[in-house]
Amino acid sequence: MSWKESNCHKRILHNTEAGGYGVIAAIAYNIEQVLGLVQAAETARSPLIIQFFPWAIKATNGLLIRTAADAC
Repeated sequence: MSWKESNCHKRILHNTEAGGYGVIAAIAYNIEQVLGLVQAAETARSPLIIQFFPWAIKATNGLLIRTAADAC
């Protein structure tokens, strides 16, 4: 399977287009927001794209990104 076929963003956007619905792409600034967004998406049984600014990787030494991956 190629990276294009396994890419989660591409798959989510393809499904939304085919299904005629939208998906939120929210920016998270801290761990509390990550957890809240994931819990809301799970409750709504809805896909979610969590976005980060580049500083999030540098400022937290990747912790915020790893936390988001684990929460998902």
